[in-house]
Amino acid sequence: SDYIGPRDGFAFVTTSSINQGVQVEDIWPHIFSAGREIHFAHTSFKWSNNATNNANVSCNIIGIRQRSTTSKTI
Repeated sequence: SDYIGPRDGFAFVTTSSINQGVQVEDIWPHIFSAGREIHFAHTSFKWSNNATNNANVSCNIIGIRQRSTTSKTI
């Protein structure tokens, strides 16, 4: 969050733990206090691959940008 410019943004493609548990208080207050906001989010989806024993993992995609008055998308 400290390395993006006022017109830039980034997205997390991550497990759902970014929105649950102890990670929430470690990550989101820093992002919001830096003048950033959630710009878009995709509903959780199951992740899988071709491995024999896939882990049961839910993923999220969350876009972050400079705080703005324009619309957000969920």
